[in-house]
Amino acid sequence: MLLAFGVSGLVPNMFQLLLERGISEQRATSTLAAMAFSITGGRVLSGYLLDRFWAPLVCAVLVVPAVLALLLLGIPHVGAAAVVGVVVTLGLVAGAEFDLVAYMTARYFGQRHFSELYGIQYAAFGVGAGGAPAAYGALHDAWGSYDLLIQLSVVMMLLALGMTITLGSYPRQHELRTGQGD
Repeated sequence: MLLAFGVSGLVPNMFQLLLERGISEQRATSTLAAMAFSITGGRVLSGYLLDRFWAPLVCAVLVVPAVLALLLLGIPHVGAAAVVGVVVTLGLVAGAEFDLVAYMTARYFGQRHFSELYGIQYAAFGVGAGGAPAAYGALHDAWGSYDLLIQLSVVMMLLALGMTITLGSYPRQHELRTGQGD
């Protein structure tokens, strides 16, 4: 829920955030087009990485660059290339979130009650992703800037990553069959 809230609060508000940062409407529009491609890329990249590496590490590989990129937005007069990098890295995380939830649910809890457990995970994710855009919009109106919201997203993303890393190795009884020597 934290990761979903931190990412989904910014994504739909990104156009206004970029305008607030002094990015032209034309540049903001083209930057958001790059985000759309990166969301798809995040899906493909996370699937590829999840087939090869421990899921919390995959989460870190995607979240840490996005957090660092968001911190760039705090620099006055950040360059256009950096802004594209921020939006693209955030898009990669946005594209990978659902895949990470499904994969980690299966790996940590197994298949026996997967649909129930995934439904619970998905509901929590949906609350975060569904409530964040309106909450961020309201907080922007109250605070007059996206500065604190960017920091809020960074904190939530890091907390979510910290909790994910503490999950440890996959339980042996829930390891997925790979077809290699099974």
